[in-house]
Amino acid sequence: MRKRLTVLCVGWLLIAVSIVALVRVRLGVAPYDVLNTAVAKQLGWATGTASWLSCAVFVTVAFLLGVRPGVGMVAGAFVVGGLINTGLAVVGDVQVLAIRVMVFALALCVLYMGVCCIILSKTGAGPTELVTVGLMQRGASVRTARWAVEGTCLGLGAALGGSFGVGTVFILAVSGPVLAFLLPRASHILHLEQ
Repeated sequence: MRKRLTVLCVGWLLIAVSIVALVRVRLGVAPYDVLNTAVAKQLGWATGTASWLSCAVFVTVAFLLGVRPGVGMVAGAFVVGGLINTGLAVVGDVQVLAIRVMVFALALCVLYMGVCCIILSKTGAGPTELVTVGLMQRGASVRTARWAVEGTCLGLGAALGGSFGVGTVFILAVSGPVLAFLLPRASHILHLEQ
């Protein structure tokens, strides 16, 4: 259990760092963060704070799919949201295009490592991971489940005026295949079952 909690905390940190980086390079955020930026815009909240409301909605959907939040779910939502708010307050926008592209690519690697950590910890998956797992338990592949979750976030976020860019479309296109490729390998490296 100690190992799983450590992997979970590392996952939270990686997710928060990647979100801050993606926001600051302004090439497009992940679909879930398109939704969070939309909620933040509509309610006048910070992005990390808005993520708490989005989290509550996704946890409800996961519950309806038969997936119960793990012990770290509530703590994770507050920790990641707080880290995002802190990071965005401290880190400014990146201006040089070449550096923005490099940071974007690195942020995606960090994001997917964080998602793998959270899923494999099985102690407190994030809100989109809970719904992804729920869809997988209903017979969807990890690729299809992830595309469905992220497509929904993107659609709702765009409809509510969230910020997105070409990077968002790229993230949506590659998330399913990348996670399908990384999860079994991360499981082997960390000696944790999927």
